[in-house]
Amino acid sequence: MDIINNKLSESFGSYEYLSIGTLKVDDDYQRNKIYTHIKNIAENLDFTAFGVIEVNRRDWQNNELYIVDGLQRIEALKKAGYKNDFKVPCIVHDLKSNVEESILFTKLNVQKKKLSALQKFWPRILQNNPVSCGVLSVVQLEKFEIPHKNNGSAAKSLTNKITCIDTLEDIYKKKEPGRLLGNALWLIQEHWSNMKYNTDGNLIWGLSHFIYTYENTKYLDYKHLHSTMSKLNPIDIREEANKFNLNTSGVGKRGGGKIWSEVFVSFYNKNLSADKKINDDEKAWIRLSSNSLDAVKKEYLVESDEVSDLDNGIDI
Repeated sequence: MDIINNKLSESFGSYEYLSIGTLKVDDDYQRNKIYTHIKNIAENLDFTAFGVIEVNRRDWQNNELYIVDGLQRIEALKKAGYKNDFKVPCIVHDLKSNVEESILFTKLNVQKKKLSALQKFWPRILQNNPVSCGVLSVVQLEKFEIPHKNNGSAAKSLTNKITCIDTLEDIYKKKEPGRLLGNALWLIQEHWSNMKYNTDGNLIWGLSHFIYTYENTKYLDYKHLHSTMSKLNPIDIREEANKFNLNTSGVGKRGGGKIWSEVFVSFYNKNLSADKKINDDEKAWIRLSSNSLDAVKKEYLVESDEVSDLDNGIDI
């Protein structure tokens, strides 16, 4: 039988305030200290969200107190300068061995589920987070919807629901806040409204980074981009992406990151004369950092009236 499913106790444990200096650690089952996590907690201490520490009182070991869950938080308190006599709320158990402690440790951590990006998005709207609120404004302006709950994969269905929140926020923050995201969503709405996979995070990221890479240069003509997209659909993009061995199950950067933009290059280059195509040298721009890209593009920039711009009426 799976040891994790073993019954531990009929008791909820007792609620006590205990000094952090009395709490010990059993390295046989505890995770390592995660110093970046500890630092983050220490620098952003909020006792209303601190929770309780799960502890076991070892009656076979002079009633010493061992942390079962909450090690990182206790270490964060120490890093923040709290002394050994500082007391924290604890649930104290009466488990009979460190094996039982390890079972509870595993159960508590298996049951913990981090909030998804979508689940964190709506609370940030209530908190007036500028990036989240900006994303919502752009998404709604372009006639898409961010649902409150993710019932299955919205990107695969024939709707204009978007759930790739991390991708949207990353794009929103690039250069002029919101304009790049708005341009990409406007193009998708214009040509691929309610098509299957039209709000896939990889597709949105790839199109956005393609525009970001070549905007304001002779290599991006929006009239031709419109023409290219009018002859495609999101499934065509995904099928081409498979030739690049990209991870279509990931989203945005995780799905292959900047390489997804190369998919758009391959379609964009079709039916262009050789002097207008994005060649291998310019294709390499996709992989550059923002600073390196800005430096490389300097000699290729053209006056704004020489490049057709998107006429999407975005006013961020």
